[in-house]
Amino acid sequence: MAADSTTSPRPDARFLLAHPAHFIALGFGAGLSPVAPGTVGTAFSLLAGLALSALMPLLAVAFLAVPLFFLGVWACGIAGRQFTDRYTERIVSRLRPRTVVLAHHDDFFRPLNAEAGLAFGVDVARFHDEVTAVAPDARVMALPAPE
Repeated sequence: MAADSTTSPRPDARFLLAHPAHFIALGFGAGLSPVAPGTVGTAFSLLAGLALSALMPLLAVAFLAVPLFFLGVWACGIAGRQFTDRYTERIVSRLRPRTVVLAHHDDFFRPLNAEAGLAFGVDVARFHDEVTAVAPDARVMALPAPE
């Protein structure tokens, strides 16, 4: 495998069970399929959607899909960063951004009135250094906290 390859090794059962986000991101294990893991995951999600639509009104399924989508984005971000070697370097070197906005680094499971916390496995200070090591001219910033 070339040094700049975007291919990562395949996850295994140990990785799947190491963190709830990994379990969610890998489609409850469907992503471990040795043949067409994306297709198996899609088939699983379609079957789950059909089962849910048989158990509850279609509008309820649609409303449930919105928070589940964001849960999936969160889970994939954590699983990807923890599984992929040189994650930031590989992404930034290919996209070559002029500005990187630090987002979705917070812990979405804390109550809104609690002190802010970082999601599992996130090192915000190191992230800035990782980006500027690959793209020294890139500006790394975070959106201001709402008042």
